Amino acid sequence: KIADQYKKERRSITNIADESISWRGSTWHSAFVQLARNPMFGTGFGMHIPVESGAYRDFIEIRNIHNSWLVLLVQMGIVGFFTFIVFVSTLVWKVFALHPVTPFFSLLRSVSLTLILYQGIVFLAQPYLETNMLGIFFWMTLGMTNALIVIAHKAQYPSV
Repeated sequence: KIADQYKKERRSITNIADESISWRGSTWHSAFVQLARNPMFGTGFGMHIPVESGAYRDFIEIRNIHNSWLVLLVQMGIVGFFTFIVFVSTLVWKVFALHPVTPFFSLLRSVSLTLILYQGIVFLAQPYLETNMLGIFFWMTLGMTNALIVIAHKAQYPSV
């Protein structure tokens, strides 16, 4: 009996009856319904969405829907989301295009790009960008990445 329960728990990610998966599906669906009302500029910050999943009915803050990228899209709309993505993409491209002059800058370049990629993946399934203190690490990573660009540029062109 315990082995059967263990097998069910191990397969929970593929089990549509899993409360976590079902809740996220319902919540994300409600988020897209809200976005459809004002796709260009979104709902704004601090709003709630109705969520219904089986017997579960609640109003949930949009920032708590366990997908930070979707949160940004729903709250800021296509215009705000695109602006944010362009900002992050530009920063990533500048770091990617760097030609480090020392092994240390090469290491920092790799670490920065890896952290941004990892955090971007984690944000697909968690509310870290807004609701947890872990979001601060994303902003710190972006800041340190920008500082790396400036420092590397000054090291490469000291008279500028």
